[in-house]
Amino acid sequence: AVVWGAGRTGRRWVRLLEAEGVATVALIDINPARIGQRWRGIPIYAPSELAARAPGWIQNRFRIHAAVASRGARQDIRRALRSLGLCEGSEFLMVA
Repeated sequence: AVVWGAGRTGRRWVRLLEAEGVATVALIDINPARIGQRWRGIPIYAPSELAARAPGWIQNRFRIHAAVASRGARQDIRRALRSLGLCEGSEFLMVA
């Protein structure tokens, strides 16, 4: 999986996925302090890197899980992912 959200909600979602045997290969976050870092070995990327990375993730059957709690963020994420031609439900999910 790829998890959009490297804050508390996203990290909690990563742990839930791990408990179900699903590995997270990348995190997406808007916080400049997190971008370029790693959390538990998982690289954190900026949303601007999605256009280059998402096709490979989707080709390898990684689903993007948007796990954020910030007000209004879900709509922004949904818009960003749809603008890349990704389909909600099969290629990305709004979770948590």
